Amino acid sequence: MPTPAKLVAAILMAAVAWFTAEAVVRYALPEGSSVGRFREICAVIGLFFGWRMLGRAATGVRGRGDKIVNSLTMGMATSLAILVLAVFLHGFYQMISESMKLAYDQPGKAATAMIGFIKEDFILVANPIIIGVLLGGGAVAGLMAGVTGRVWR
Repeated sequence: MPTPAKLVAAILMAAVAWFTAEAVVRYALPEGSSVGRFREICAVIGLFFGWRMLGRAATGVRGRGDKIVNSLTMGMATSLAILVLAVFLHGFYQMISESMKLAYDQPGKAATAMIGFIKEDFILVANPIIIGVLLGGGAVAGLMAGVTGRVWR
């Protein structure tokens, strides 16, 4: 059921995901890298997880909100879930791109390469600025969604 807390959580987590993707492009990737729709895809992932994870926690069991601390920590957990899914999808995309060039002759080699791509991506985003934007933005989004869940019914 749609609630104001779910709407606020979805919008704020989409913004957090977009700004985190922008931080990745600015601080982790080489200058002039082509990223395509990376920011927008991350924002859609953030929209989905904000509605499903953070919005549910901010609304609470009875629809009257939950403790602010729970919403705050759920905001950080939601941002980490967005990171994990975005890195997994990027690794999968890289594996599919390489397999279209007939780089793998067995499915096991493709899966191993995908794990390698995911590992490289996690190393790439292990930047203090990126982690700070991700967790700080998630905490603020969780706080705002929690306040919305308690005040606005």
